[in-house]
Amino acid sequence: MGACEPEPVLNMGWFNSAVSRAMLLHTKAFGNYDGDEDVISHTSAYNEINVTSNYVPVREAGVTVVDKDGNIVKGASVEFKIYNYAELFTVAKYTTDDKGFASMKTGLGNMFVWAYKDGKFGMGKTDDNTATITLDHNIGETFGFDIDLIPPAENPIPANPTEDQIRINAERLAAEDLIRESHTKGNAVVLDQFRTTHKEDAAKVDFILRSLSEKDLEDVSLNVLEDAFAHCSDAMDRYVDCPRVELEFLYPYFNELGEGLSFEGPEAIAEWIQDNIEIDTLHNPQNLRIPPIMVWRSKISDILSRDIFFVAMCRRFGFPARLDPVSGKVQYRKDGKWFNEYFGAEGEVLAPQGHLDIQYTPVKYFEKPEQYSVAKIVDGHPIEYDLGGKISIDIETGYYMMISGARMANGSVLAHIEFFNIEKGKTTAPQLIRRTSDDNLQVIGSFYAEPYIPQTGRGYFAFVFLGDKDEPTNHAVHELEAAAPELNKWGRKILMYGKSLPKGLNNAICSQEIDTEALNAIINGAKSKSSAIPVIAVVDTFGRIVYFSQGYNTSLAADLKRVMNSL
Repeated sequence: MGACEPEPVLNMGWFNSAVSRAMLLHTKAFGNYDGDEDVISHTSAYNEINVTSNYVPVREAGVTVVDKDGNIVKGASVEFKIYNYAELFTVAKYTTDDKGFASMKTGLGNMFVWAYKDGKFGMGKTDDNTATITLDHNIGETFGFDIDLIPPAENPIPANPTEDQIRINAERLAAEDLIRESHTKGNAVVLDQFRTTHKEDAAKVDFILRSLSEKDLEDVSLNVLEDAFAHCSDAMDRYVDCPRVELEFLYPYFNELGEGLSFEGPEAIAEWIQDNIEIDTLHNPQNLRIPPIMVWRSKISDILSRDIFFVAMCRRFGFPARLDPVSGKVQYRKDGKWFNEYFGAEGEVLAPQGHLDIQYTPVKYFEKPEQYSVAKIVDGHPIEYDLGGKISIDIETGYYMMISGARMANGSVLAHIEFFNIEKGKTTAPQLIRRTSDDNLQVIGSFYAEPYIPQTGRGYFAFVFLGDKDEPTNHAVHELEAAAPELNKWGRKILMYGKSLPKGLNNAICSQEIDTEALNAIINGAKSKSSAIPVIAVVDTFGRIVYFSQGYNTSLAADLKRVMNSL
């Protein structure tokens, strides 16, 4: 019982509709839990268990892995993946049994499946019947293919608060907002004090603050900033002077780390770490980042925290170092080149690179490439790479896949996957393909929807912004009146602004004053370069825009009828 935000009654939340479309619900049962649920993963501290059947209808999503001749493949690695923001996120890993079979309980939709063994791989999706995955592709093979992924049908969990409960809850939320607004927002006092203390050296102050993320600036402590300032060199190199390495909690470390030691270079630091830091892979199964100063004091670390510690130690002694933002590998810079550090393990120290130059042909609403990701195939498994928003970048050589997807209004995804190789010293230019559909509404933009939920309730609603008796407005009014029967049958709220308003819309909430903040949010969210009205948009409370019309539109009524029939 309960929810993740204050609601009028228990067992209610904004996610009532969303959770009914879940493909997987899981939790961690701490200790050596031995219940009836399927185990997704096991660690020394907890079992991750599949609890999907507690909430939504499920099926046993099974796959049989075969080779290109149709023979059963035993011992193949199978990864069940969920599409999310153009990433295929692995939720469970299994190995096929003697019959080439692997399965897990999921919601009643499609889940992407990746299978691999001995240099061969195949892909597919789960459905109502056992899917067959054929290992018919070789590592290094260049090709592309389309795949459609459909989520479970929406079946919201009932929640029926009374009008009084809704009113009392709204009053309580308003009072809570006033309390929050009465407190100082953000971290302004700390940042202002840091700037004031070092106003004679504003360049270093500005460099240190710019080296941190927006989130860091909201909670970084003054002692971390002062420690970084005392360490900061005149060169102001982010790979030497920035206190942030990865996602570790920020503590001051420059002054204390490596106290009493000296090193001739990063290689010597790596050797010291191997000799003096105990690697414990047992007691931190969630890979929580241990801050560098705590590793220094305890001389104990897991592998990821060891890597962060190495980078921090290098920076402390003036050697540029980083975790590569694309590959995540531990690297130090020497003579202008980045070298990998393997801490005694075998590997190519000087990382060979090629150039990735993603090609893209603009389509309506998407002039620039978006909703895509790139993963490197390592030992037969896709590992997500962060390109930092770049489409032209030097990256490590290897075999890659690029995933792109178009989200439809009904939640389905039209995905495309392109496989390519990055070779040393060469440029690879894969085409980013954005699929479209003439039959389904597509998510074409986004905006911040939270302020409008008290008026509209959860789900779809519409915005209408009109002028005052100008010809485009007059035409839009006639078109809206023509579409009134379908809009009324639809039954969702219509937030309508303007001097000239249509008649016959039963669910309209009207205002003669234009809400410029809402108008700008919709125009910007739809990536329009014009500020003209009329503007009509169909959106939902997740902030997704699925229809947008601006200016004179002779097919507005037909468009809206089509949209209503598609939702």
